[in-house]
Amino acid sequence: MRGETMKRGNPEPLTPELQAELDALAAMPDSEIDKTGMPPITDWSNANRIPHLQFSRSLKSASAVLKRMPLR
Repeated sequence: MRGETMKRGNPEPLTPELQAELDALAAMPDSEIDKTGMPPITDWSNANRIPHLQFSRSLKSASAVLKRMPLR
């Protein structure tokens, strides 16, 4: 699944191993997450600007989805 584009609407469920990894990362403060393997982004030429209002709606939508997710 890594490196592939996720399907909209009906994505495949996460494997238990990947869910455990995501849960562990979510529980860690940002300062403790090792980001040394991530290369810096140096070319922003293909970046898209999101208008403030659209970004705000996206955050509200993401927040609503996260609130509906069951806690494990």
